[in-house]
Amino acid sequence: AAAAAAAERHRAAGYKARKAGDLDVALARYTRALAIHPALFSARFDRAFLYHQMGQLDASVDDYTAALAASPDPPAAAATLFNRGISLDCKGDEASTRAAIDDFTASLAAHRGGAHAADALHNRGYARRRLGEHGGALADYTAALACDPAHIRALLNRAALLARSGTPASLEDAVADYRAALALEGTNVGAHHLLGGLLERLGREEEAVAAYRASIDAASSGGRASSRGS
Repeated sequence: AAAAAAAERHRAAGYKARKAGDLDVALARYTRALAIHPALFSARFDRAFLYHQMGQLDASVDDYTAALAASPDPPAAAATLFNRGISLDCKGDEASTRAAIDDFTASLAAHRGGAHAADALHNRGYARRRLGEHGGALADYTAALACDPAHIRALLNRAALLARSGTPASLEDAVADYRAALALEGTNVGAHHLLGGLLERLGREEEAVAAYRASIDAASSGGRASSRGS
């Protein structure tokens, strides 16, 4: 009991250091906690998250895998699988992306419903899109939005995917998604600009000009440049 308490103190100190931006101190604290109590799930999970933040993706995946071996409860297992999937997908190679898709799927099975389901479906869709599996990606984005209609990243990514098809119906659907996203985040510079491009392709010149103007206004007011999530 004393060892477990000591390990938890180091973990808590590591968490505090990470939140303060002292990543090396956080790493040392988490590592000390795990030296005392190797099966401490919270320390393993937190160090995995830190490794991802530091760009050490292999170490992050290894720690998430070790955290799963501690048999966490279903919500914690779902969060661990989800985060490991993100670290795997960020590695960028095809095998890792396919493993990420498996983790997002397992995460959904471990804990269904709510915001977690929307995030897992969105990220699985994003990984599928990167593999060229556009039909699966579209289905996942749509399912994410069924869970959470205000999931802005799913709206933006579905809009980008629909715009690729080039059919008038898909372009109109993409316009609707960009408008829905902008209703949630009106300062998104990239979304305004891409909306303008779609409207121009559809021959709606006045609306396109208005969207481009909104993009310029958003940029001048310090709006977000990104047009889609990840």
